[in-house]
Amino acid sequence: MHGAPPTAWRPFPVPSGRRLSVRFDSGVRGEGNFYVPSMQVECEEDGYVVTARIPGAERDELHVILEGDVLRVTGERSRHRSRSNGRTREDSRYISRFTREIGLTREVEPERVEARFENGVLTVRLPFVQSRRVEEDKPTYIEIH
Repeated sequence: MHGAPPTAWRPFPVPSGRRLSVRFDSGVRGEGNFYVPSMQVECEEDGYVVTARIPGAERDELHVILEGDVLRVTGERSRHRSRSNGRTREDSRYISRFTREIGLTREVEPERVEARFENGVLTVRLPFVQSRRVEEDKPTYIEIH
């Protein structure tokens, strides 16, 4: 069929205004997997708590960046698998990359953001701003403990 290219199917309307949102910008190549870590965002009295389950990842393969009102979690998992049945040997390597972005509806203190990675679970605590800041928003790279 010739003509105009098909338009993207959007099962959900695009939200208007500023809402807490999770944007899926992820992808994985290798072994036919599509890897998107599950994430949970909780809004507590004093700030956000973001929990991401990333089994098999190593701390140095993850990056947490706060830029303006967006928290970005990126990662890469490289894996090697080798199998042998005596007559043949199979070696495979693949790299899985992902990016998850969360739009924040309340301003947080970049200097007080903490990230921990234990047993395949990344926990990021983002305390709310107590007083209004007038600084220009610059990306803040968060060290993962």
